[in-house]
Amino acid sequence: MNRWRTDNLTLLVDETLLSTANGYIGLRANFEEGYDDDFDTIRGTYINGFYELVDLTYAESAYGFPKTAQKIVNVIDAQSITIMVDGEMFSLFSGEIISVERLLNIAEGYILRRVEWRSPKGHHLIIEIKRMTSFEQLELVLIDYSISSIDFTGTISIASSLNGDVYNYTDENDPRVAKGHTKLLYVDSLKIKGSQGTIVAKTKRSNLKMATTFGHDIDMTYTKKGNSIEAKAEVDIKAGETFAFTKYAIYTDSIRHRGPAKDGQKLLPHAIVKGKIYWFATQKAYLNQFWKYAHIDILGDRFVEE
Repeated sequence: MNRWRTDNLTLLVDETLLSTANGYIGLRANFEEGYDDDFDTIRGTYINGFYELVDLTYAESAYGFPKTAQKIVNVIDAQSITIMVDGEMFSLFSGEIISVERLLNIAEGYILRRVEWRSPKGHHLIIEIKRMTSFEQLELVLIDYSISSIDFTGTISIASSLNGDVYNYTDENDPRVAKGHTKLLYVDSLKIKGSQGTIVAKTKRSNLKMATTFGHDIDMTYTKKGNSIEAKAEVDIKAGETFAFTKYAIYTDSIRHRGPAKDGQKLLPHAIVKGKIYWFATQKAYLNQFWKYAHIDILGDRFVEE
């Protein structure tokens, strides 16, 4: 997708088409920095099999109608990252969008968003964002930022957060996503230890627990803010320079882990030490093997085949 798709309905479709998942964890392709306030979005992160029990209501009940259902829970959100350039936030809804490219790379296992942007104050930058859910370490979500300055010399402020105050999407006109099923996950604890932050959350009725631990490959300052943990850093950049950083998030749950928080806190440092080059390389190697057996040739139409 190399053209800017601006209308709200199309963005909602793209959130689905460009989602990343590995069979354990899945993320909708939401913008890290978010949308304008008047835009609807289904911001979601889901763990396979992590559910809450919800009541089912009927206008007229009858014998054999189920009374409850198991609903997949929207879990802790690790997507949020904002970039401030000379006091102005990078956003596709402000300044001038020179070009946008969005790509789902099924050969190498990541999504890409590349934006050439001029801020309202006239600063020209190219921001490239790559996101993957690892096939080697199923609990790992990786978001990689590359910021190239064309003509800006100054300070870039980075804010990266872990948000435990999450809700399931609802629509009063759709009984499948009724209003009563909005809040399904509740924060149990927040912890900051050195250069990582952890949020533990649980359901009330299914009695399941999950944890997300996040960190970065640059020095950041971590603080608690309500049911969220925020990491901040400031970086000086000159015209012609490129700065990159990577966010790592480990998702664990009580279905597969005896101690979700402890296991996540152990896995994260190893993921950061291995680094993004390693993780993108192993992702590509995994899919090379997959497509070796799953690729289908469609004779006569190369475009459809790709």
